[in-house]
Amino acid sequence: MALMANPDIGWGNLIGSIREIGEYDKNVKIAVEPKQDAPRQRMYLSNIGKLMMLLNEINLDNVGGVVDAGHVNISQGQMAESLVILNSHKKLFAIHLDDNYKNSDPDMIIGSINFWEFLELFYYLNKTNFSGYCDIYIESPRDDRIKSLELAVNLTLKFKKLADKLTKHSEVIDANLKNYKFVENFELISNLVFK
Repeated sequence: MALMANPDIGWGNLIGSIREIGEYDKNVKIAVEPKQDAPRQRMYLSNIGKLMMLLNEINLDNVGGVVDAGHVNISQGQMAESLVILNSHKKLFAIHLDDNYKNSDPDMIIGSINFWEFLELFYYLNKTNFSGYCDIYIESPRDDRIKSLELAVNLTLKFKKLADKLTKHSEVIDANLKNYKFVENFELISNLVFK
C-alpha cells in the first residue's frame, strides 16, 4: 500500500501560497486555473468546485478563477455551469477557449468536438457582465499555426454571433428550461443556429 502525503498539509500550503501572492499587491488580479490531471500526475484543484472551495478559503477580492474549456471537459464538467458558478461569486477572471475529446488536453481549436457546449458557454457568457480575458488557448504542431489561430478567432466570433441570436430569445429559452420543455428548446435553438 502506497502512503499518501498528508493532504491537509498540501492543501494548507496551497492556500497559504496563493494567499501570500494575492496579498502582495491587491491591485493585481490572480487567476487560478483548475485541471484534473496531466501526464503522470493528479492535481489538487481538479475542478471548479474545488477551486471555489479554495477561493472561499483564501477570501481575497483579487484572487479568482479561470474557466479553461479543455480542463472543464477532462474533469467531466460543464463549461457554462463552471462559468456561472465563478461568475455568481464574482470570481470569474479569465476564460481559455480550447477543445478536446474529454479524455486528454491537446488544446484543439474551439468547437472542433464540443459544438453545443461552446454555444451554451457563449449564451451564458452573454448573461454576465464579464470584462476579463477570453483567450484562445490552442496548439497546432502539425498545421499552419497562423491559419489555426485565424480560424480559432473566426470561430470564436461566430459562436458569439450565434449566442447573440439565442440571447434575443432568452426569455423563451429560459422559460422552456424552467418548465422542462427540452424538445421545444432544442427545436428553437437548432432553427436559429441552422438558418
